[in-house]
Amino acid sequence: MDKINGSKCAWFMQDVPTIFVSLANPYHLFDVPMIKTYINCYTNNDQTLQVLVDKLLGKEKFVGKSPVDVYCGRWDTKKMKAIIFDLDGVICSTDHYHYLAWKSLADDLNIPFDEKDNERLRGVSRMESLDIILEKSKENYSLKEKEQFADRKNKLYQQYLLKMSTKDLSKEVKETLEQLRKKGLKLAIGSSSKNTMLILKQLGLDTFFDAISDGNSIQYSKPHPEVFMKAADLLNIPYKECLVVEDAISGCFAAKSASMNVAALSSAYHALLQIII
Repeated sequence: MDKINGSKCAWFMQDVPTIFVSLANPYHLFDVPMIKTYINCYTNNDQTLQVLVDKLLGKEKFVGKSPVDVYCGRWDTKKMKAIIFDLDGVICSTDHYHYLAWKSLADDLNIPFDEKDNERLRGVSRMESLDIILEKSKENYSLKEKEQFADRKNKLYQQYLLKMSTKDLSKEVKETLEQLRKKGLKLAIGSSSKNTMLILKQLGLDTFFDAISDGNSIQYSKPHPEVFMKAADLLNIPYKECLVVEDAISGCFAAKSASMNVAALSSAYHALLQIII
């Protein structure tokens, strides 16, 4: 018979009431982070087993306190109460629309701009993105001119966004959101974009989330943690009980700065690996 370990544990335990009892090892939760009810007994002698049975039968209360970190330092062993999603690149993808709009502006200003340059703009505010693009310009523009450039880019970008529809929301994302909702988790958006509500409306998600924190309600963009902190505050959930889903490294840094847990996707995951290595 194969040895049972975490990777082979049945995932039906999420739907069927399941209790995991650990005897003589307080760190079993590391192997079964998906378990909902976990009991640590520390020893396996007859007296401990009898007390365990009495507690399971309701004759005694579970009042013990663990002297060690049974969560083993892993976020996935703890029960998260809220998930905060970045928007672009996580819920949907408008990267190409951003690129086309910035590319059009850069061409008008005779500034070289390609998709590699566009990667630097991920998770960054509109004005900061413009400053990055203008690094290659020989001209010095006034603040008023920069605001006009940013406004021109945004209007072009919004024209592209109006072409979006519910068809741009993938089946996998929709099903995942619905499953998380059924599990009782609070769901929020944490995006630096000032077009967040327009995008959500086009996707049919404008009333789905419990809270929305976007570029219209923050002063600082990522990697500053403000956008995620505001989302958690709107949900009234402690930062340490929030999981942020991000595809930009600036967003990952922002979440960690707020002491939140992070699930890094796509390029952010690979970028973090390079930093760690």
